[in-house]
Amino acid sequence: MVSQPHLLAGSRGTRVGALAVAHRTAARSTDAGLLVAIAGTLPLLRNGLDRAAAEALVSALLRELAIDAAAIVAGESVIAYQGAGSDHHEPGRPYRMLLTGRALASKRTIVARGSRAVGCAVPSCTMTSGVAAPIESGGKVIGAVVLLRAERRPLAGSVRRGAAAVARFLGEYVQHRAMSGDATEPLRRELARAQRYDTPVSVSVFRAADVPTRPIDSALRGRARAADIVAALDERCAVLIQSDTALPHARVATARLSLWLGEDLGTAITTGIAAYPDHTSDAAGLLSEAMPA
Repeated sequence: MVSQPHLLAGSRGTRVGALAVAHRTAARSTDAGLLVAIAGTLPLLRNGLDRAAAEALVSALLRELAIDAAAIVAGESVIAYQGAGSDHHEPGRPYRMLLTGRALASKRTIVARGSRAVGCAVPSCTMTSGVAAPIESGGKVIGAVVLLRAERRPLAGSVRRGAAAVARFLGEYVQHRAMSGDATEPLRRELARAQRYDTPVSVSVFRAADVPTRPIDSALRGRARAADIVAALDERCAVLIQSDTALPHARVATARLSLWLGEDLGTAITTGIAAYPDHTSDAAGLLSEAMPA
């Protein structure tokens, strides 16, 4: 199972670093136009891989590549789809193509030739070839980039490279942002979103007396959902931010993760937890409340 990711907003330094990620990624695609297209979406990506950012990326792919439709899947859901087939490949709904499922399950870029290989659940779908490239971050598959054609002929090499390049960019960008800066800024952003939409957000702090933050952070990323945000707090603590998660559910998840991390690291893990609106609406205050005793 994979889940929808969050991209962390960050400082000017992290934005410059992210632009470098875009340059490296697109340079490997051998398509200069794709580089410009990817770089042009960075301002939107600063707010996360939401529908607006995904739609901008999909539009860029349709402009730059010889395709009839493009989609970005996050977790199990389509978050952006444009082109032929948009009547039944709707954003917010689960993906409906065997091609996408194969890429997510195998962690490999999959090329489909023929409507059966594309495998749309809707018999009238006109897609007869495509490519799906998994988006990987921190060793986990968090989604996929899917490019499609309505003509039964092989996809051009530029299309296959484009799918892989954009998927690689998104994965590296997620990881780059997650490792840039401390937990305060992403928590502040999630709090603002929670207040805007009247939803809860929780923050858990994990600490081990004899293990520094980096191994805790790494182990936590491997155990947490892809939709959760993991960040370093100091030299001994790692933080887990769970959006749309009320305090009772966060307590259950934190207890489970604490046990798993203890097994992974071979040491006892102490935890603390706080949540909005149960405690405070201030990021620093929540982190203080969540510090293990």
